[in-house]
Amino acid sequence: MMEQIAENPELSARFRYGGHGFDPKHTLLPLQAADLWAWLWQKNYGQKKFDAFTKSLFRSPGRIPHYVTEVTDVSLNVLALENMFYGVQSNRRYETQDGKVRIFRV
Repeated sequence: MMEQIAENPELSARFRYGGHGFDPKHTLLPLQAADLWAWLWQKNYGQKKFDAFTKSLFRSPGRIPHYVTEVTDVSLNVLALENMFYGVQSNRRYETQDGKVRIFRV
């Protein structure tokens, strides 16, 4: 998907995309935190109760400024429509088994 955005000047401008690269995780500690946050959110999404560790992630950050963007079903659908309009496709392969959707990386 990133390559498709990079090849489209309009999408690159819209998402302020200037390029990307890859480094070992141990050299990018802030990204490890973001990766862990995304994994925990995906793991706990839809649950009515969270464990103590996950609850602690929702506490007020204190004096550290944070920027929050609410992700709703509407915003995700709008993004999906934009992707369809520009022909941006995922490289993931989806498979349904026992009524559950499993995601396999290609």
